[in-house]
Amino acid sequence: MRIHFSKENNEITNVGTENGNQVYLTATSENLTFEQLSELTIMSGLSGWSVNEVIKNGRGKYTFSRLSFEPIKSRFIAILKIFFYSGLLQVTYYPFLVIELKPF
Repeated sequence: MRIHFSKENNEITNVGTENGNQVYLTATSENLTFEQLSELTIMSGLSGWSVNEVIKNGRGKYTFSRLSFEPIKSRFIAILKIFFYSGLLQVTYYPFLVIELKPF
């Protein structure tokens, strides 16, 4: 489900659905930084940027801050770390990245 709010009065302006099964949360602000937005939640595995931060392609600066939480992505990375640190996952670098799960 996708819910859009009005900047002027915080009223819901649109409700819709999107294809797929991914669940995520994104919050934006023209005034607060990414760090300040992060302090408003207890969630971990957050990503995003701050207002006036240089865009990754170097062609300008962000005009707003963004905080995103993707639980499926965060859970996947956490599981990869568990397998890696337990010795069950091997990462090899060729001209490309190969991730192999060792047999139990």
